[in-house]
Amino acid sequence: MPISSLNLSSDFAVDEFGNKISYIVDQRFTGDFQLNPVKNTSSFGTANVTNSILTVREKQSDGTSYISLGDKVLMIILSHGPNGQGSFNVNNSTQNSSVNLEDKENIVITTNNPNFDFNFTINSYADDKFDDIMLYKTRSDFVTDFSMQNLIACFIEDIEDTGGTGNFGSNSVYNGQQLFYSSSCDTQVDPGQSKPIKNIKCNLNGQWLWLYQFCF
Repeated sequence: MPISSLNLSSDFAVDEFGNKISYIVDQRFTGDFQLNPVKNTSSFGTANVTNSILTVREKQSDGTSYISLGDKVLMIILSHGPNGQGSFNVNNSTQNSSVNLEDKENIVITTNNPNFDFNFTINSYADDKFDDIMLYKTRSDFVTDFSMQNLIACFIEDIEDTGGTGNFGSNSVYNGQQLFYSSSCDTQVDPGQSKPIKNIKCNLNGQWLWLYQFCF
């Protein structure tokens, strides 16, 4: 756990079994806030969530198949459980041995796990000895739990326009912000009443919502 960066007590780095807690994060979502968001760059609201690399899954009773419980995971906090397999004891820097298959899956140091594949097991119905304890969060979880909606971006290049001769400028925006067309819609609805300027709004899912769409 990054206790120094978070200014936390060292107690937060150790589980109740006397072993260090593992912390895994997709660093693409940890970049600084961007005043002008750029698509697929490193920050919480601009990284490509559909290509996230961390997966949390559950092993089924047949002993071979898995069900994915989260495939857009940003962060995992992992205790290696009472057996401590694959963890580091708080009193030394030697990693505990791991013989159980699912415990090996959750070893995060690649030199000790040459088959590391960014897949983490949260539960196994095929092995009653597996006892790891896991907390994980997707980007949607962070948005819901910590009211981070204002950090989700919509990108100018994703606007699907429907006609007209103007544009929406060149800057992407964040949730709740709007873009307006650069040219007016001069077609009259009724005599003396013209259509409003086209405008579009970014929603909390990073998708564009049309407020007024047509301009011809």
